Amino acid sequence: MVKKTVPITMLLFVLLLLWVGCTKEEEKEIYNNYSLYGKWHLISYGGGFTGQFSNYDREVITWTFDTINHKVYIKNKRNYFGPNAGIYPYELRRNDNDQILYFNDSVQGILYINESELLYSHVGLLATFKR
Repeated sequence: MVKKTVPITMLLFVLLLLWVGCTKEEEKEIYNNYSLYGKWHLISYGGGFTGQFSNYDREVITWTFDTINHKVYIKNKRNYFGPNAGIYPYELRRNDNDQILYFNDSVQGILYINESELLYSHVGLLATFKR
C-alpha cells in the first residue's frame, strides 16, 4: 500500500508546487504559445488509480510543435498512450487557468509549460516531456 501512495503523493506535491509557485509574471511565460515551440521528448507517463509511472528514453516518443503553422509532428518508436505517429493541426484554448490542447478540433488534454518541461494531463494521467 505504501508503494502506491508515494507516487500519488509526489504527483500531488508537484502539481501543488506548479500552482503555488507561479507569480503573475511567470504565468505569462507559462501560457506563452511560443514556449511550446520545438521538440519535446516523453520521459514519463502514468499516475491515475495505480500511481504507476513508465519511463521512456529520449527519442522513443517525441512531439515537435511548429507554433507558426500550428502543427505537431508526433514520432513514436513503440506503442504508448497517446496519438499515433503523424502530423496533426493543433490549437490551444484557454479555459480559466488551463490551456486545453486540441488536435483536429478534438480535446486531447491540459498543458502546463515552462522553459524546459511540458506536463500533459490526459484522462487523469500525467505525461512529462522535456526539451
